[in-house]
Amino acid sequence: MSVYGHDNVRYFSNMEFPKESFTIAGISHYQTIAKDIVYDDKLNMMAEPENRYDQTAIAIYRNEEKIGYVPKEYYYKQLCKKFMNKPLRVINIKSIRNIRGIRVIPEEFFQEEFIAHSHFVDQV
Repeated sequence: MSVYGHDNVRYFSNMEFPKESFTIAGISHYQTIAKDIVYDDKLNMMAEPENRYDQTAIAIYRNEEKIGYVPKEYYYKQLCKKFMNKPLRVINIKSIRNIRGIRVIPEEFFQEEFIAHSHFVDQV
């Protein structure tokens, strides 16, 4: 697990995250906005071809505020390109040392049971 709480196991029962889910990349740069995100939030994606570091970057927004990016892995970029006009749903929130990690899934794959089994974990 990374210092931001990014891991592949979601629940205390060791149930794995769905393969279509991912942790928002770069969120540590947007913690002021990220601290207010809750499970009911729907996040939007927008291609960012002018990004000087990655011309295939896909930014993630809460309302009009950027909170991070789709990870660089090819699988997630292709998945998100396909569902670019659909929202992302929050399925896991983890806070470690005041840094918030947020796992999302394209709404197309969202199931209510993801929320029922999820936890907000706050660790110091």
